[in-house]
Amino acid sequence: MEIRRFSSRGFNANSYVIGENGHFLLIDPILSVDTRKAIGTGIVDFAVLTHEHYDHILSVNEIMESKLFPVYCSKQASQTMGDPRLNLSRYSEFLLNFIPFAEKSDGMNIEDYSCKCDNILYDNETIPWQGHRVFIKETPGHSRGSICVLLDGEKLFSGDSVFSTFETALRLPGGSQRDYCDITLKWLDSLPPNTRVFPGHLDSFLLKDRYPSGYEGK
Repeated sequence: MEIRRFSSRGFNANSYVIGENGHFLLIDPILSVDTRKAIGTGIVDFAVLTHEHYDHILSVNEIMESKLFPVYCSKQASQTMGDPRLNLSRYSEFLLNFIPFAEKSDGMNIEDYSCKCDNILYDNETIPWQGHRVFIKETPGHSRGSICVLLDGEKLFSGDSVFSTFETALRLPGGSQRDYCDITLKWLDSLPPNTRVFPGHLDSFLLKDRYPSGYEGK
């Protein structure tokens, strides 16, 4: 199995292309020259959205309109990604100036964006894929629709739910410190400390090396 990471312009959001036997699973898909080249003539079985924020869903309309492959997300994400206020596209140019790992917004013009995802993933659901186990866990806190994808019990695609050098943002629309502490942190604490984390931004790391405070304000 091969895991390749690609980053978008602006927010430097990570998109992961996971390949096995000529088949691919995508996490937060970004349709770019590089990702298309990585997939080549292979078959994309499906893609998973880790949450509903604009920088992680910006290619969904192109994928859906062209019927390239199925896109899955949580029920909560499906209910909010169509609202530019809740998917944050309305505020993206402003946010770019304050997120430490993002590029500044000079010269960027981000319009209101909305999309739809009808393929729903459920909490604690396991999807078999090319001999691997894709486990879905709802991890609210950063957003209502956040999920983590645990591959074979050892590789965690966390979206924006956990980082190694930054606190998880819990004060955006749909964020909840209570949900993060009561649900997400408890689940993260239950995983092996050597679980490899592939976050929504920046480089991968071991779970034991995550940001010490775990959440804003602790």
